[in-house]
Amino acid sequence: MSTFRLEPETAESAPPQAPESNRLDSAVLLHDARWFTQIRWVVVAVFAWFGAMARWFPGALLAMGIVPPSRWPWILAGTVALVNLVNLGWLRRLSSQTARSHVEVNIWFQIVEDLLALTVLVSLVGPLDTIIPFAYVFHIALACIFFGRRESFIVMLLSALLFLSLVALEIVGILPHHSILSQGASMWPTPLSFMTTAMPTVFVWFVIWYLVSTISGALRQRDRELYMANKSLRRADEEKNLQVLRVTHDLRAPFVSIEMNIQLLRSSYWNEM
Repeated sequence: MSTFRLEPETAESAPPQAPESNRLDSAVLLHDARWFTQIRWVVVAVFAWFGAMARWFPGALLAMGIVPPSRWPWILAGTVALVNLVNLGWLRRLSSQTARSHVEVNIWFQIVEDLLALTVLVSLVGPLDTIIPFAYVFHIALACIFFGRRESFIVMLLSALLFLSLVALEIVGILPHHSILSQGASMWPTPLSFMTTAMPTVFVWFVIWYLVSTISGALRQRDRELYMANKSLRRADEEKNLQVLRVTHDLRAPFVSIEMNIQLLRSSYWNEM
């Protein structure tokens, strides 16, 4: 009788490879891309709420030391909503069978347009006046989840480039300085603030990127190992069932022959025996 063993995988007998450890499956990536568009509606609602507060309750904002904006919250809300509708129409054309590269293009588009809109927002509220610049971290963390370390590092570099360029352009006077805070609370960008505030902020982003990308990569590697182990167990179970069928088939013929001989003995020689 043949025996059954779970052999280690070799190059010749290895099953189909699992998805790369730094990549998500196309269906999962598409689900995350659609979830990303839902989060954006929350941002649109916040912009619209802030515009409504500035329009009908400016005194409440002034009491908190915030200068009521004119129309830019409505403009940003409308622009983000319009781009989000484009993303939704784009995603409806995709399915779980769509190539992963096509879904990645959509996510890259969403990340880049969000970073540009966020840079405009940071410029309007003041790059060093509020904690709004830390909203870049949200996109950096999402990039660590969606992509591998290299792609997420590109998102981190792009975020740092946009933020530092904005501060630098205000320092040299190419861009005018705007602030949502009252004049006394506003922090005007200077070379000193660039070194003591803007650069440390980007350093914190880098630390967060490193931690999140490392944890995300480890989780994906563990997921890949579990996937391969599951494939091995399935192959083992299939081979075990095949062995049982073979043994059953091999034993059936001898047992049938024995039964026939017993029936012959009972019918012809039972009395003599």
